[in-house]
Amino acid sequence: MKRVFLAGEGRNELGGWCDRPEYRDSTKRGVLEALLKRAVADGWRVVDAIPWRLIRKYKVGAFRTAETRNVLGLVLRAREADAEVVAFSRDKDSEKAEGEERERSVRLGIEEAEAVFPNGPEIVGGMAVQRLESWVLASAGVAGTERMHAAVDALLQERNIAPKDTSAMVEQIDRAALDRLPQDAVSLRTWLARARRALGQNDARTTKQ
Repeated sequence: MKRVFLAGEGRNELGGWCDRPEYRDSTKRGVLEALLKRAVADGWRVVDAIPWRLIRKYKVGAFRTAETRNVLGLVLRAREADAEVVAFSRDKDSEKAEGEERERSVRLGIEEAEAVFPNGPEIVGGMAVQRLESWVLASAGVAGTERMHAAVDALLQERNIAPKDTSAMVEQIDRAALDRLPQDAVSLRTWLARARRALGQNDARTTKQ
């Protein structure tokens, strides 16, 4: 049974794991746990989680951006929790320079973490382009979500999924045909491929529920 550590920006990503340990209801899944479950149905369990804003930045070594140090700090925290897999997403939020810089910094953080911590945990991480809601909409078979901004919320509303309704988002992931995602949902498809590899399933398969 692989031990998984989660991180994300808030309740939509983490569900009940977003709360302080003494107040958590771990039965309330967030989108990331739901996606992992669809990628590989069993053989793993979530053991801990942390909101992105609470990650202790990694300070060892040369200068790094805050986002890169966050990724490294997250992987260290997962190691301290004896997790074999750390799964996270970070919203890109913008196609402007700051969004591109955030994406580069997170990618570099993953690369450096794999070098600094060669014995793991394995990393299932990356940018949600443009944000987590884009992934949820793409899971409904909608193409072009990585280029959308406000339209994502409107199209989710048409499907009775409010922007902060974690339960509705999870229900959408649970019923999604993830083996038929739009080809242009690149960030989601990449994240799921990493999940299948890290959790021990052949990359060519998607669990159907």
